[in-house]
Amino acid sequence: DDVYLAILRLDEGEDLRVFGSDSAFAEESRLGALLLGDVETAVPDLDEVVAETTEAGDTPPVDPDVEPIGDADLLADLGIPAPRLLAVCAREGMLPADLTAELCAAIGAGDAIDQLRESV
Repeated sequence: DDVYLAILRLDEGEDLRVFGSDSAFAEESRLGALLLGDVETAVPDLDEVVAETTEAGDTPPVDPDVEPIGDADLLADLGIPAPRLLAVCAREGMLPADLTAELCAAIGAGDAIDQLRESV
């Protein structure tokens, strides 16, 4: 199902870092519970995060039902700091495929993800 996005990152010598686009993933899915069940990382108020990351008047609507969970800084060294990741996840109407495309494009892997999608 294209309902939730989970990002996992394992760097050499580091612990696994996990981020989920919505905490409901851990409640509604066995895979989500496995990946995010023990994660307790609190996420700041999304309305504030989105307002801080956009220009005045350009603030997109925030999905009131979205509650990201986990390590929102796991892509910071790739150019996607936590506030940006949270703002993208909070945009109303964004599907996980949309999130994946936008995040991959931001880190320079947009063409690679497009090729992967076309090959499936």
